[in-house]
Amino acid sequence: MRRDELRAVVAYELTLLALRRSLLTDALHTWWMTDLPRGRPVPPEVEDVLIGMFGRADAAAARVAGVPASTSALLRGTLITKSFTWFAVRYGGPAALLHGFPTDLYAGWRWKVRHDGLLTAFTRSLTEDDRPGSATMRIAALTGEPPTAVAAEIATHGIGMLARSAGAVVLPEGLPEEDERRLARAFMRELLAHPAARGVPLREVPDRLWDDVLEQERTDVLAVVAALLGRKDATSEDVVDVARAGRADELAWDHRAWLCPHRDPAVCALFPVLHRELRESGHAYANPLARRVLIAPDGARVDVAALAAEVAAGT
Repeated sequence: MRRDELRAVVAYELTLLALRRSLLTDALHTWWMTDLPRGRPVPPEVEDVLIGMFGRADAAAARVAGVPASTSALLRGTLITKSFTWFAVRYGGPAALLHGFPTDLYAGWRWKVRHDGLLTAFTRSLTEDDRPGSATMRIAALTGEPPTAVAAEIATHGIGMLARSAGAVVLPEGLPEEDERRLARAFMRELLAHPAARGVPLREVPDRLWDDVLEQERTDVLAVVAALLGRKDATSEDVVDVARAGRADELAWDHRAWLCPHRDPAVCALFPVLHRELRESGHAYANPLARRVLIAPDGARVDVAALAAEVAAGT
């Protein structure tokens, strides 16, 4: 972020902190931050209070840094938060299974941002979120534009939608290694609600733990596909049929409702199914920080997400 964007962030956070000074408003904010990302309904009376708080904090940011910097900071900040939280869960979670925490959590996230397009991966989920208090709705309130126009501009231009006024994204090199290690331990302890005993670099997490995460996703998607089809069980072929029939958006499962970097619901559903079959056929991981990329026994690289899109399209 640029300096003017950081000014907007500080103004917003200090204002929100003041508004959360009472135990009640702080509890309501915690409720919102826990339930909204997972798609759970929040009572209207709670929603009204929180949206009013966010609006006042956004207005304070605009007074300090201006509307363009405030909207840019809101957009980029939302994508940073979504991508970092997703990375901590998907990549830090397996390390926690070893009673540890990823010592390179922040460095790993920065690698994903630079080399794997992680920020822009979440623009779809951001534009689809039209709930009150979402980033799109708050940007619309700041700019005076219709929410649909804001969503369309984000979908078209991503994090560059406000580059003409706010400048390019600057990604810092990070803090000293020991500081990032301590922050990673604290973050994972809060995220997973249990203490981490030791540091585990992501490269030392066994492949079987990466596989276990995707196997659970496969189990989940088979269950919701079976429910959609009115059956007791479902197969991989059923998932393919549902995806090709354009019915993947009818699947209701927690993975899709919470945070998903895939570009459409069909890829979301097919990914764990295809990944498991490729792993069983002898495909190996190319990089522990890019689990969607597998290496075939003959050395060919397979992007499982791209393959899922091709399968969904019938190609």
